[in-house]
Amino acid sequence: MPSGQAADSLLSQGAGDIAVHTFRVWSRGITTYAAVAAMFLVTYEILKISSMWFLFGELGLTLVPVGTTPLANMDSFRTFVMIVTYSISAMSYGLSLTALAVTLMLVGLPIGAFAIGAMIHITGDISNTTQRRSFWAGVMRARLRLVELTGVFIVTGIIAGVFFVPLAVLSQAATGAGVSADAALYVLLVPSVTLAVIGLYVLARLLPAMAVATRENLGVLASVRKAWDLTRRNVIHVLGSAALVNLVLGLVAFAEIVLVAVLQLVGLVVSTITITIVITIVNLLFFSSVHFVYQSLLYDDLTARERLLRKDASEAASDGALW
Repeated sequence: MPSGQAADSLLSQGAGDIAVHTFRVWSRGITTYAAVAAMFLVTYEILKISSMWFLFGELGLTLVPVGTTPLANMDSFRTFVMIVTYSISAMSYGLSLTALAVTLMLVGLPIGAFAIGAMIHITGDISNTTQRRSFWAGVMRARLRLVELTGVFIVTGIIAGVFFVPLAVLSQAATGAGVSADAALYVLLVPSVTLAVIGLYVLARLLPAMAVATRENLGVLASVRKAWDLTRRNVIHVLGSAALVNLVLGLVAFAEIVLVAVLQLVGLVVSTITITIVITIVNLLFFSSVHFVYQSLLYDDLTARERLLRKDASEAASDGALW
């Protein structure tokens, strides 16, 4: 964990400084993060994609979200809900195949949570200049906190999914009722925007939850509550810094699209599927870790802010007692 001095120094910096610090720390440990991703995140994604492919074939590959960002975590919960509700309600895929798909997701969730916890702990080592970054230290910490990490991973996914599932139900109902696409757009616009705004707020309040579960010895619900408390009065700060980090990643994604277009133009890309798989693997190995570096540094920043508030309150109380 970063020293108090290092963490407190972030208090005088804005959202842009935290974003810059995120990419600086990420660049220092990129090989370590890639090793964790190669061993665990790739396995998690394979299990998630396989579960959808077993049930829905090629269509499932277009439905499954790839990645472990907060929004992808929400979609991971959506994926799990789709596997259970669609297959059980239709019963067209068979109980054995449904059980296999659900089992794959249940196995995958702890693996994904394990990878996130390891990367968050490694970030704590890297951001503290007095310690060496350690792959095995991150792995051991994630193993020690696996139950709590998995629980927080699932709970935050469920909470975020609460704002997705109603919209999905409305969309399915509109489609089943034969409502045109244009009419459905107007009907769903207000609830979609409302759910999106509320969902972003809730995601911002829960964003440090995995870092709390990794860095502190708290239970599942206690970690979620601590994340909620840490982000009180800091929602704009969290959303601003997260937006900047994701803006940079968005520019990377845009650069990848341009690169693929250029390669196709000059005839160097034979298969679109092949280049898509390659880019997905590269993103998983090297860029997915950025989100967890940010979450770890955000946790340091928010805990430092909390300490400062307590210090100010204590000093104010002491001054009041003197008067």
